[in-house]
Amino acid sequence: MPLERDLGEVCNHLQDAILEDIRKIAVGWVTAVKGQFVDVQLATSVPLFDESTGTTFESPLALGSIPFCSIKAGGFIVWVPPAVNDTVLVCFTDLSYDTWRQSNGNTVVNPNWTGRHTGDSAFAIPVCAPDTAPIASADAGKLVIGKDGSSALIKISGSEIDLGNPASDAVALASKVATELANIATALTHIVVSVPITGPAGVTAGTGTATYTPGSVASTLVKCG
Repeated sequence: MPLERDLGEVCNHLQDAILEDIRKIAVGWVTAVKGQFVDVQLATSVPLFDESTGTTFESPLALGSIPFCSIKAGGFIVWVPPAVNDTVLVCFTDLSYDTWRQSNGNTVVNPNWTGRHTGDSAFAIPVCAPDTAPIASADAGKLVIGKDGSSALIKISGSEIDLGNPASDAVALASKVATELANIATALTHIVVSVPITGPAGVTAGTGTATYTPGSVASTLVKCG
C-alpha cells in the first residue's frame, strides 16, 4: 500500500521532478573538436532518489557539436583553440536558440522548440578547471597571455609588458636604434684611414674615408613604447 502524502510532500516531490529535467549550468570535457564547435561529455551524474531503492545515479548527457565560445565584439576577437580533454562550463539557454543561430543575431525570432534549458540550446565556455589542474602560469597582478606553463608568454602589469617567461632584458626601440646607428654613421664618415703602401719609388701612402648609411630597423607590425 503506497505511503500517504500531504500536500507539502507532493509539492516538494513535484518541484524535485521538475528540477531534475531542467539543466542550466554543468561542467564537462571536450571529446571532439569540429572547428568552432565541440562535442562535450558532461561530467556529473544525475542523482535519482527512490524510497524503495534509495539513491541511484543516471549517466550524464553527451552533447554533440555545440558552439565553443570566444570573445567577439566591435570586430575584434579573442580566440583560444579548443583541444580534446579541455574542461568547459556548459550553459543552457532559457529557450531554444537554434532559430536565432540561423539569423543575423540582431533579430527577434520564434524558437522552434518550447522546452526550457534543454540540451539543444547548450554552449561551451572555456573558463573552468578542477582543483587538480590549476593554471601553471598565473601571476598575481598581471594579465597573462600564451601557452600555459611555456616560455612563450606575454605578461602585462600596470607598469610594464613582458614578452617571454622570464623576461630579463629590455626591448630596443626602432627610433632609438636608428638614432644610435645614425650617430655611428656620422662618426665613421669623419674617420681618416691611413694605409701604408709599399711599391715603386715615390709612392708612400694612401688615404681614404669610411662611409656608412644605416638601413631601417623598424618593424611594420610590432610596436612598443
